[in-house]
Amino acid sequence: MHIQSLDATLANFFHLVKAEGVLISAVEADSQAERHGIRRGDVITSVDGTPIKDIQDFLATYKEKKVGQEILLQVIRDRTPLMVRLLLSSLD
Repeated sequence: MHIQSLDATLANFFHLVKAEGVLISAVEADSQAERHGIRRGDVITSVDGTPIKDIQDFLATYKEKKVGQEILLQVIRDRTPLMVRLLLSSLD
Protein backbone atom coordinates (compact mmCIF):
# COMPACT_ATOMS: atom_id res chain seq x y z
CA MET A 1 0.00 0.00 0.00
CA HIS A 2 1.07 3.56 -0.62
CA ILE A 3 0.40 6.32 1.90
CA GLN A 4 0.50 10.08 1.90
CA SER A 5 0.11 12.86 4.40
CA LEU A 6 -3.22 14.52 4.98
CA ASP A 7 -3.68 18.25 4.63
CA ALA A 8 -6.75 20.35 5.46
CA THR A 9 -8.15 19.98 1.93
CA LEU A 10 -7.90 16.18 1.97
CA ALA A 11 -9.27 15.98 5.50
CA ASN A 12 -12.25 18.06 4.43
CA PHE A 13 -12.79 15.88 1.34
CA PHE A 14 -12.88 12.74 3.53
CA HIS A 15 -15.12 14.49 6.11
CA LEU A 16 -12.50 14.32 8.87
CA VAL A 17 -12.53 16.80 11.75
CA LYS A 18 -8.71 17.10 11.77
CA ALA A 19 -5.93 16.55 9.25
CA GLU A 20 -4.51 13.70 11.35
CA GLY A 21 -3.62 10.23 10.13
CA VAL A 22 -2.26 9.01 6.82
CA LEU A 23 -4.22 8.53 3.63
CA ILE A 24 -3.93 5.26 1.74
CA SER A 25 -3.44 6.56 -1.79
CA ALA A 26 -3.04 3.17 -3.50
CA VAL A 27 -3.28 -0.53 -2.68
CA GLU A 28 -1.39 -3.05 -4.77
CA ALA A 29 -3.61 -5.63 -6.48
CA ASP A 30 -3.63 -9.00 -4.68
CA SER A 31 -1.46 -7.64 -1.86
CA GLN A 32 -1.96 -8.67 1.74
CA ALA A 33 -3.40 -5.21 2.43
CA GLU A 34 -6.01 -5.69 -0.29
CA ARG A 35 -6.83 -9.23 0.87
CA HIS A 36 -7.42 -7.94 4.42
CA GLY A 37 -9.73 -5.18 3.25
CA ILE A 38 -7.55 -2.09 3.05
CA ARG A 39 -8.84 0.26 0.36
CA ARG A 40 -7.67 3.34 -1.44
CA GLY A 41 -9.12 6.31 0.44
CA ASP A 42 -8.89 4.72 3.89
CA VAL A 43 -7.24 6.90 6.53
CA ILE A 44 -5.04 5.16 9.12
CA THR A 45 -5.55 6.82 12.50
CA SER A 46 -3.72 4.37 14.79
CA VAL A 47 -1.38 1.38 14.72
CA ASP A 48 -1.71 -1.05 17.64
CA GLY A 49 -3.49 1.67 19.62
CA THR A 50 -0.81 4.30 19.01
CA PRO A 51 -2.37 7.42 17.46
CA ILE A 52 -1.02 8.40 14.05
CA LYS A 53 -1.00 12.12 13.31
CA ASP A 54 1.16 12.14 10.20
CA ILE A 55 3.51 10.13 8.02
CA GLN A 56 6.39 10.53 10.48
CA ASP A 57 4.28 8.99 13.27
CA PHE A 58 3.28 6.12 10.99
CA LEU A 59 6.86 5.38 9.93
CA ALA A 60 8.21 5.59 13.48
CA THR A 61 5.52 3.21 14.77
CA TYR A 62 5.86 0.88 11.79
CA LYS A 63 9.65 0.60 12.16
CA GLU A 64 9.23 -0.66 15.74
CA LYS A 65 7.43 -3.73 14.40
CA LYS A 66 9.02 -6.99 13.26
CA VAL A 67 8.41 -9.01 10.13
CA GLY A 68 5.85 -11.70 10.93
CA GLN A 69 4.22 -9.59 13.64
CA GLU A 70 0.50 -8.95 13.44
CA ILE A 71 -0.47 -5.29 13.55
CA LEU A 72 -3.86 -3.73 14.17
CA LEU A 73 -4.73 -0.67 12.12
CA GLN A 74 -7.61 1.61 12.92
CA VAL A 75 -8.85 3.19 9.72
CA ILE A 76 -11.61 5.60 8.86
CA ARG A 77 -13.62 4.64 5.79
CA ASP A 78 -16.68 6.58 4.70
CA ARG A 79 -16.80 8.31 8.11
CA THR A 80 -16.79 4.92 9.88
CA PRO A 81 -13.93 3.64 12.07
CA LEU A 82 -12.81 0.09 11.27
CA MET A 83 -10.15 -2.23 12.65
CA VAL A 84 -7.96 -4.16 10.20
CA ARG A 85 -5.42 -6.82 11.20
CA LEU A 86 -2.37 -7.31 8.99
CA LEU A 87 0.60 -9.63 9.22
CA LEU A 88 3.71 -7.55 8.65
CA SER A 89 5.45 -9.19 5.72
CA SER A 90 8.20 -6.63 5.09
CA LEU A 91 9.53 -3.34 6.41
CA ASP A 92 9.78 -1.59 3.05
